[in-house]
Amino acid sequence: MSFKSRKLAVAIGLIAGSYSFASIAETADDLALEEVTVYAQKRAQSILEVPVSVASYDGDLLDQAQVRDLSDLQQVAPSLVFNSSTGATQSIMTIRGIGTAGQNSGLEQSVGVFIDGVYRGRPGSALNDFVDIEAVEVLRGPQGTLFGRNTSAGVISVRSKKPSYETGGNISVSAGDYGYKQMKASATGPLIDDTLAYRISATWQERDGFVENAVTGKEYNDKDRTTVRAQFLWDIDEDTSLRMMMDYTDTDELCCAPVPVFYGPATLGLIANPAAPFPINAPVQGYDAGTYTAPEHTYTGGYTDIGDYKTDRNDEFAGDDSIIDGGISFEYETALSESLDLTAIVAHRFFETSPYGDVDMTAADIWRGGRGQDIDENSFELRLSYSKDNIDWTAGLYYFDQEIDATGDFEWGEDGSTYLANVGAARLQALGVAPGGNPGEIGFLLNFANLLDGATPDSNLVGTGSQEKISYEAESLAFFGQATWHINEDLSWTFGLRYSEEEKKADYVVTSDDPFSTTDLSDPAFAFGTDPAQNTFAALRALQLHLPVGASSDKYDDDNVSLATSVNYELSETMSVYARYAQGYKAGGLNLNGGIGQSPGNPVANLANNDFDAEETESFEIGVKSFLLDRTLQLNATVFYQTVDDFQTNSFDGVGFTLRNAGEIEGKGIEIDYMWNPSENWVLTGGLVLQDIEYAEFRNGSTTAAQQEAAGLMNRALGLVPPQDLTGETPNFVSDITYAGSITYLHEINSDLMLKTGTSYRFRSDYTTGQDNDDFTENDDYWIINANITLEAADQSWAVELWGKNLTDEEVMNIAFDSPLQNGSFSAFMDAPMTWGVTGRMNF
Repeated sequence: MSFKSRKLAVAIGLIAGSYSFASIAETADDLALEEVTVYAQKRAQSILEVPVSVASYDGDLLDQAQVRDLSDLQQVAPSLVFNSSTGATQSIMTIRGIGTAGQNSGLEQSVGVFIDGVYRGRPGSALNDFVDIEAVEVLRGPQGTLFGRNTSAGVISVRSKKPSYETGGNISVSAGDYGYKQMKASATGPLIDDTLAYRISATWQERDGFVENAVTGKEYNDKDRTTVRAQFLWDIDEDTSLRMMMDYTDTDELCCAPVPVFYGPATLGLIANPAAPFPINAPVQGYDAGTYTAPEHTYTGGYTDIGDYKTDRNDEFAGDDSIIDGGISFEYETALSESLDLTAIVAHRFFETSPYGDVDMTAADIWRGGRGQDIDENSFELRLSYSKDNIDWTAGLYYFDQEIDATGDFEWGEDGSTYLANVGAARLQALGVAPGGNPGEIGFLLNFANLLDGATPDSNLVGTGSQEKISYEAESLAFFGQATWHINEDLSWTFGLRYSEEEKKADYVVTSDDPFSTTDLSDPAFAFGTDPAQNTFAALRALQLHLPVGASSDKYDDDNVSLATSVNYELSETMSVYARYAQGYKAGGLNLNGGIGQSPGNPVANLANNDFDAEETESFEIGVKSFLLDRTLQLNATVFYQTVDDFQTNSFDGVGFTLRNAGEIEGKGIEIDYMWNPSENWVLTGGLVLQDIEYAEFRNGSTTAAQQEAAGLMNRALGLVPPQDLTGETPNFVSDITYAGSITYLHEINSDLMLKTGTSYRFRSDYTTGQDNDDFTENDDYWIINANITLEAADQSWAVELWGKNLTDEEVMNIAFDSPLQNGSFSAFMDAPMTWGVTGRMNF
């Protein structure tokens, strides 16, 4: 085999942005592609045999593409979209336009994440840095028959490299701008020859933040995380093995700071009020005056330059996003006979985070707090797999137990009284009521009336707020089975069925010592006149953020039967076609935020709207998988149509989150994946998604800021703004066109060295990031372009790579939203700007 041909074979699995569907046939002059083994049906199969839309990416490829965790995976996987707001626990993963917003501990993802066969119950626990990854598979569409819990949109399955009896290891060191530093290391080998092997892996990453406080210079959105993994493989005999896996991750980061996008009249008015000035320092001085116009309302204010990545917030209460995550699992495999295998996986996982930060996201100290999660998960899966003659089947049971201690701690800051005084004065003026008079006999409200006259704020509001303590338990039990009948050598039929039971319970205790929020402002004693429209205190009810709730409990029970069936026909050795129908299920649940229906002056919990229904998916697919042009081109395509009933949504309106079920989402589209090796020097890979996703019915959607303003002050305060009808609209985070690809050129310098240059790219058509589909949250079409240059030794003992990400410095809003407590102002969490660095790798 020539050096160049051999290096090309290796490089195919390394190039940034490629699909590792294939490898090169190992003959000197043969560039034909061979299908890779995939595990989409929990058994090793050729890609031509699998009636599922699946893409697989190997670990070397992920390293080369600088894919450091699941949040980076979308750069190489066009069907996957990842978004995150205030931290890991608020992450959103979507496939085919279906995903679940975070910001509520009671929500689970529509995209199920499995790492070494173990389900991760919340997205934050799946975002550890990648280390020693064998492959990542993205399965598109519902996969509930075999993969179990909450896979109504798809599955991300991560497989780690197993211990080896051959001693070896690797180390990589990276450095770049923004103070980026990362080290990865791995070692494997025998402890007892042919009986017991180990693999130890670790990664450490640090990076400065790319969002800066414009006044103090403090940096946010940094990285500081360490992960350690240990594995032991015991080959008990020729037919039986036991693998133990342990991991621990410690993250200590300041995440995530948004940048201001538009200062509306609410923010500018608060700053300008001479009676109670509102301390926002910057970058207000440099904003560009302008207007935001919607059909319902026009705001006059000013735009900032989001590309400066500047924020203005209270550094004393920075966005702490510290996380501890870890667990242990055991995988037992044995052959009961020549045709029957047994697999058992038992796991325990823990996840802890207690974020606390500047909730109002301004330099003023108005509102502080955060919601944390302390999660313990236990799971057990028992699986039997049979293969003989023309029948393959898999059957098993799955048990999942989860306990969450969800906590919330919120309080008014030093500028809380000033803020309320400003808002009160503005609303009095809007209602045509002059400040003054005696609104009641309660001491705080007397003081509040004085504030409206410009008196010095009383300190009795500072530090008051609410404390949420919620204990949650969830149990799930499922029985599943799937069988494939090979009707002949080319034609097979698969049928699968799963039955699931869900039980969830939550106990709530919410206390409050906030004198403003615990007062019934609708009491006529607090009106400034006999006209109810002049009851300014009633108009402030929307700002009563810390309402107490008496101890209460709620529960949720459900069961479900899901099925999948498919037909696969191999037209030849190089082409197959399939058709698939599948149902998906994601359990409903309980609201685990503290706002559970209470009202001022009445601490009795109202649980009528505290739960949400299950999400159910139906999917129809027709696909083709092929090798063309003498097997130098692999081309796969899938046409799909799917519906999602009772889609679970969670949206922010500038004060709080609303959890609800949308009626139905309907989607259709085509997914195309390719890998082409036109010569021994060039490799081209990529994927294209064309889709049309819309709300077939969603009549109770969240309203935009302009719609709330048009409804009037009193209607907003009293919760009488009619919902938005989003029927026929495209859900947030959904692009009609997504394309990811790469081009790599390989050049042999001499018999010892290879030079590899490449670029990877991702295109997305326009999409909104806010659940209310406000135009202000929209990203226009954009390209993300990466590039790398690698010098590598012939024996693969070392490599040095220069890389750059987002080379055109695209300014992408990850999530845009209504600025908290400032109606008509907008902020956004930003994706990273252009970054570059150098990575050195050694294998031994």
